[in-house]
Amino acid sequence: MDALTALLASGMETRMQALELIANNLANASSPGYKADRERFSSYLSAAAASALQHGEGDALSQMPLIEDRYAEFQQGTLQQTANSTDLALEGEGFFAVETPRGVRYTRAGSFRLDAAGELRTKDGYRVCLNGAAPGGMAADPTQPIYVNERGELWQGGRGALASAVGGDAAQGGSVGDADSGDGAAAEGAGTAAPGQRYLGQLDVVRFARPDLLRKEEGVYFAAQPGMTPRASTAPVRQGALEASNVDAGSASMQLVSVSREFQLLNRAYNVVAAAKRGVVEQVAKW
Repeated sequence: MDALTALLASGMETRMQALELIANNLANASSPGYKADRERFSSYLSAAAASALQHGEGDALSQMPLIEDRYAEFQQGTLQQTANSTDLALEGEGFFAVETPRGVRYTRAGSFRLDAAGELRTKDGYRVCLNGAAPGGMAADPTQPIYVNERGELWQGGRGALASAVGGDAAQGGSVGDADSGDGAAAEGAGTAAPGQRYLGQLDVVRFARPDLLRKEEGVYFAAQPGMTPRASTAPVRQGALEASNVDAGSASMQLVSVSREFQLLNRAYNVVAAAKRGVVEQVAKW
């Protein structure tokens, strides 16, 4: 394959990969906690081409574009109030830790639920990690609501009201008891239950120094690379809310059209070059 054909083919491949990435972003634009994927471009040079360029014998056609890697953009999504007591959102830097068959993974998607055993789980069935829970697990009553303050402490029973994610005393002050009639429920300090309440544990909310190095899995889950150490996060937890996807659907749609046109232009150029080469071969054959 000649250099021009290889360059055009490489360009079409990178545009196809970009189209796949943008289409996936658009498909998840309404998925809570989803973080948009972005791409890093680079140029490929064979060892022979690099040596030729060093001696002034190569040209730009020796370099082929490629997508070096993908990364997630962790810009905060807007918080959308749901009034569901098991919907949780983080306001600021951090991740919920969850247990999966592949080990601990991290997510911003807080659309949780209580299972029949009273364990807090993701919509995919992964158990949400807690600190300070009883040895037998959280074991909440699945028929009763849970209360969560901004420190991520979970309580059940007694008096309380669902903490508002957008405004409200509970969302601002951080304790569910404040949202009720001021009886101090869940407001006596970390891990201290007020009369009639049961402390369930504290959400394991962590942060990373370089979140851009996390490896995305299954859309809203991330895996830490070897050597990455999670640290405790102080990001406030908002109960009764979900973080929306940070995908800008309008911008992504325009980008999809632009990349599609780029691919079409490259494909047209590729066909022109291929036709010219066929014409040369046919002329040589006639001689």
